[in-house]
Amino acid sequence: MLLALSQIGRVYGAETPVSDDVLLEVLPEKALPELQVALARAMSQSSRVIASLLDLEQARVGEMQARAPMLPNASASGSFGLARNRYDYSAVDNANGTTTAAYSTVGLVQDLSYYAGISQPVYRWGALKKGYQSAQLQRAITARNVGEIRRALAIDIRRAYFSLIGAANGLASEKATLANLEKEKIFLKGQAADGFITQGVADYTDTRIKDFKLQMQRTQNNFDSMWLSFCELTGNDRASPVPSLPKEIPAIGRDLAPILQGLLLAPDDYVPVNLLNADDAIHVERLRYEIASTQQRPYFGVSLNASRGYHSPDAAAGFGTPYVLTSYGASATVNWNIFDGFSTQAAKKSSSIRLRQLRTTREQAERDYHEALKNTVINLRLNWQSLQRTEEGLRSTRSYVDTVKKDFEAGYAKKQDWDTAQASADAALQAANNARADYYLQIVNYLSMRGKDPAVALAARK
Repeated sequence: MLLALSQIGRVYGAETPVSDDVLLEVLPEKALPELQVALARAMSQSSRVIASLLDLEQARVGEMQARAPMLPNASASGSFGLARNRYDYSAVDNANGTTTAAYSTVGLVQDLSYYAGISQPVYRWGALKKGYQSAQLQRAITARNVGEIRRALAIDIRRAYFSLIGAANGLASEKATLANLEKEKIFLKGQAADGFITQGVADYTDTRIKDFKLQMQRTQNNFDSMWLSFCELTGNDRASPVPSLPKEIPAIGRDLAPILQGLLLAPDDYVPVNLLNADDAIHVERLRYEIASTQQRPYFGVSLNASRGYHSPDAAAGFGTPYVLTSYGASATVNWNIFDGFSTQAAKKSSSIRLRQLRTTREQAERDYHEALKNTVINLRLNWQSLQRTEEGLRSTRSYVDTVKKDFEAGYAKKQDWDTAQASADAALQAANNARADYYLQIVNYLSMRGKDPAVALAARK
């Protein structure tokens, strides 16, 4: 069995356990209101969520259907009939020596009747109750799946939002580059006019600009596709305009180092949804096995019925009078499937195999969960150090840019030096944005694995 988180914490030198609720204070949506709005909208309007809610409704209907056989079954029927009877008689020699000629006659018969009955299963070895319990478990699994879909969706939305920021910044950077190329074109045209360079060198800038505009169109198309995908994720109108995206992903404004050390000792009493569903799936399969075991046992029930009918005589036949027949009845029923060609035995064996498969899968899923949680916690601590180095690099680059800017404004630095410094600052910011986004997603993933993502409402079963 894998080490518990508390044991892992001792291995890495953590001393005091802390609540991982501290990480809730540094979630990205706390500093990005537009992301918070998107998350809130998606939890009810995303197509994924809507589809899962429809699955839940279907599971509720299935639960109702599973309960129906346990309740009395009432039925009623009625009929009215009208029959035309034709009678053909052959010639007959009478005893007195006369002969009766052959003849035919036609008569009408009316029949009016109605029926009502109630039947109720009495004893089926618990098969009906177990079928209902199985449907209840299936509904519970489907209900948890709604939360699980929201959990995965919340992670995907944050990741997609960070990607949108990166794509928007890339597009803005390309627009700035195009503006510089346009300035360069004007400068080179002037140089060619003054005879300092050839016209061919100046004209080559036009080719560069055309190629760069084509690249920008591809970048814009990619950004538009990303926005449409984001709208699909969040349930937003695809025709809605793109909101103003921040150029910089906010830095994590808290020192998490001491928190992450103690995080390794945080209590691990949360049971993830997939394990809860696995437990219920095992229970469902047990019920199916027990239901299959009853298939060759006698089933008992009772039924009550009442009927009333009016019948007219056949006047052509020359006998009978109209009459009304009223009938009340009660009966006990027994159905016994004595031999079914070993179908029941096959069903039991198949269920037994599935039960072993489910148990094995559940055990592996539990091991995978604890291993993934352990790795996530360790990476949170180790990658925090990498993030801090990236933040230091950004601060250093910005300090250098400020210095070059002052020198450029004072005439001590060339325009090329200023452009190079700005490019370095953009590259450092891009690296910082990537590192921050990655670390935010690690925090989100950890909280999500513990059932504590505030964008979702996962209920933790202890």
